[in-house]
Amino acid sequence: MTNPSQSMPTASLAPEATAAPHAGAVARVFAFIAAAIVLLVGTVFSVGAAVAAPVAMAVAAWLWRRRGKRLPAIGHWAAAMCGVVVAVVIYAGLVSALVPSATWKQIQHAADSAQTASSRTPPPAWLDRIAPGMAQQQAASRADQSDRAKSMLMAFGLGMMAIMFGLFFGTIGWVAGMLFGLSVNGRWPGAVG
Repeated sequence: MTNPSQSMPTASLAPEATAAPHAGAVARVFAFIAAAIVLLVGTVFSVGAAVAAPVAMAVAAWLWRRRGKRLPAIGHWAAAMCGVVVAVVIYAGLVSALVPSATWKQIQHAADSAQTASSRTPPPAWLDRIAPGMAQQQAASRADQSDRAKSMLMAFGLGMMAIMFGLFFGTIGWVAGMLFGLSVNGRWPGAVG
């Protein structure tokens, strides 16, 4: 038992950073093959956006190394997600810029026609039985929606879709990037070494 009045040496409390062991040649080859498969599948399903994840991970790690720090694994994951979101936003911006203006007008006309048709359709009878007067409130709220509110809701929905896309395919790209890092360096990216 130690004496509570004695000071404890602080050097014994500091964790020592031990270098991560290097992976063998067989593990590195299997990591490269697995990374290529994961990235290929992710690229096919994300229409190429998953490739941005390992690129963003490499750029973020390089920036942190320039500052004299080590980017942890969670930082690699955040960089992968941000890379995919940026790729999706750039892709969506390019597509929307290249679409002819007549197409946007046709889309707006189709949306307005669908809204007009749905406002003329009476609500189901069970809705009036459950909540009397709700049908009139719904019709009034549909008529009050402005173009600005519709645009804001559409932008919010597209933003949420880009974030969810980034979460899913960014994680897939992060797995591929971590495996590529293991195959190239012999240890996981972000490991002490």
